[in-house]
Amino acid sequence: MLVTVMVFTGCVYAAESGYCGEKILTFGCDADFNSKYVWKGIVINDKPVIQPVVWLSAYDVTLSIFGNFVQDNEANRGKFNEFDFTVCYSRQFMNFTIEPSFEFYTFPNQDESPDTGMGILKVSYPVGPVNIFMSHATDLVNYSPASFSEAGCGTDYDINDRVSASALAYIGAGSSKFNETYTGLTKDAVNLAGMNFSITYNAAKYFYLRPHVEITSIIDSDLRNQINDPELNNSLADVSNIGITMSLEF
Repeated sequence: MLVTVMVFTGCVYAAESGYCGEKILTFGCDADFNSKYVWKGIVINDKPVIQPVVWLSAYDVTLSIFGNFVQDNEANRGKFNEFDFTVCYSRQFMNFTIEPSFEFYTFPNQDESPDTGMGILKVSYPVGPVNIFMSHATDLVNYSPASFSEAGCGTDYDINDRVSASALAYIGAGSSKFNETYTGLTKDAVNLAGMNFSITYNAAKYFYLRPHVEITSIIDSDLRNQINDPELNNSLADVSNIGITMSLEF
């Protein structure tokens, strides 16, 4: 792969755990243990990683820092090879939730990956038990006008007072500049389809466990061939990741 960049679509860590849009001061941290690091259907690290997050939220604004710690990699084993700094604003308008954000990405121990940043806009709307969302991310620093858009729907279900389940299905499309930068193929495409499933268990006061699984598949035929070519990319067109997140929220 040409460049390693992690882009969160519209305050992912804040949105998944409910951090965005809180009116009072809240803060917390996560430790996410994953079998691999997958971003937009592309395998960044194909061995286990630990991804810690710390966050602070107040008056509709969330600040967060994400890190990627490599556990088994010939170049960066036992080191952080990425930090992402995010500021996200969340606002309700009628029944819409609007979340603009900016994310800055830096890559220690990766000389071939320059720092960059993206502006992101996510809009979601509830329809019965389902939440429909669309998001658009545009690089504003090093790879303009590379962009990636997603659309999908998700739902949550409370099994009991301490356990809930979540499911999400989505598709993602990359601009020609985005696909050229991250796969080497200069083409606008509907890149992928994906699904996420998770169970959240409130194990104790302030403490949560969330096992999760993500499945992604590259659906554009030219992009599949490009990603599956071992001489061009160190990735696969069909990828699954399983992990467990431990969270403290105050």
